[in-house]
Amino acid sequence: MKILVKLFIIWFSALSISLADEKKAFEFTSAELSKLEVRKVRGADNKTIYSVGSNDNGNFLKAIADNAASG
Repeated sequence: MKILVKLFIIWFSALSISLADEKKAFEFTSAELSKLEVRKVRGADNKTIYSVGSNDNGNFLKAIADNAASG
């Protein structure tokens, strides 16, 4: 009986995951990037360079920090 309960839980979890919708938290567009508030971090000599990239999964925010800070 315990095995059947465990199998049902696993099956139900797998079914729930497979039927889930994709939710995007951010679109990462150039318009959003232009609104980004950039602050200088104490002790960092350079600025972080931000850009919007794209791949098969959608857009992403790219940050290049050389002796700078990013978060």
